[in-house]
Amino acid sequence: MPTDLSTNQRLVQLEALYEIVPVGLCFIDTGLRLVKANQQFAKLLERDITAVIGKPLKEVLPAGVSHLERDLRSLKSGDNVSSCSARLCDSSQMSQVNLARTRDENGLLPGVSPAFVKQSSSA
Repeated sequence: MPTDLSTNQRLVQLEALYEIVPVGLCFIDTGLRLVKANQQFAKLLERDITAVIGKPLKEVLPAGVSHLERDLRSLKSGDNVSSCSARLCDSSQMSQVNLARTRDENGLLPGVSPAFVKQSSSA
């Protein structure tokens, strides 16, 4: 049986992953607007998911905007970026942030797809 790599199947797979992973996932476009996010991401932000989708990143992650702007510029120019730690809301909780480079069918960068993993508190 041939593997179905259609856009529809990939979208269905992505939607399923967004729902089940224990990691905060989102997609930020090149205009620094939050386009998509999963429930884990909203939970890390301590906000309702409907309150963050479509918002400028500076409203959702005010402390992380300058870092993500720099990383987005680096990715656009073909450079790699390293993971970092970031505070996602007013709490003292930190998250490990890893950015994935995305490319559209023309090889252009439509945005970034960060993964946020809650860091355990050190004793």
